[in-house]
Amino acid sequence: MRHAVGCRWGHSAQSERKDLGENLYYSSQQRMNKLEAAKDASKLWFDELAKYGVGKDNVLTQELWSRPRTQIGHYTQMVWQDTYRLGCYVHWCPSMTYVVCQYGPQ
Repeated sequence: MRHAVGCRWGHSAQSERKDLGENLYYSSQQRMNKLEAAKDASKLWFDELAKYGVGKDNVLTQELWSRPRTQIGHYTQMVWQDTYRLGCYVHWCPSMTYVVCQYGPQ
């Protein structure tokens, strides 16, 4: 999560987060309340299911995962049954409020 301090948008190097998935969010609102920023990020990721769905059987398949422009990977990372580690960091950058959450295992 150190790259967030440098205010560089993008995922950190895999070598910096071995076996961890990573979700990113930003708000153009500067110095946004950090708890609210984390809540907004989590809601955005969780809402991928409602927005894009996984089908009437609620089963995630490779076909559903690979659909273009229907990203649900942030959602699945949050709710995956084997995910048991979570860390989030909110940083105030000059032009945005930046949220990085890492999940393990990936």
